[in-house]
Amino acid sequence: AAQIREEAELQLPGFRWRITSLCAASVVRLARHLRENSSPETSDIPATQRGVFLVSRAKEYLLRHLTYELTLSDVARHLQVSNGHLAHTFKRVAGQSLFTYFRHLRLEQAKLKLLNSESNVTEIAAACGFSSTTLFCRNFKKYTGLTPLAYRDAFGARAEL
Repeated sequence: AAQIREEAELQLPGFRWRITSLCAASVVRLARHLRENSSPETSDIPATQRGVFLVSRAKEYLLRHLTYELTLSDVARHLQVSNGHLAHTFKRVAGQSLFTYFRHLRLEQAKLKLLNSESNVTEIAAACGFSSTTLFCRNFKKYTGLTPLAYRDAFGARAEL
């Protein structure tokens, strides 16, 4: 909690990504702790809690596989649920589709790479799992309102000089 508060107060570029990551990690740790320290039957857990737990596990999986080309079936298979159940539950609990969330994670990662590296846009697009630079640039501009290079110029180390 203190680390999350500190990140929020500093509001350095990429702080939302760090806070999201810290919150997701906290939820995953809590879920693992609960799973390890209690063994209720799944049917004893209310559906809303099962949904939150499923979404937390899905988010953890997506975070670990940011650079991979994943399908809904890949994630559902890993979580041992049906595609439809995962898609419906994720949308209901998270308020957005699984792949909208996944794309936003990749774009947040790209923002950090733009600010913290000298890599070119093509390298960053590939490192963040985008299949083409054009697709990356289009998604980045839609997400941030700026092109990747304009974002780097506005918020990167060069902007501080």
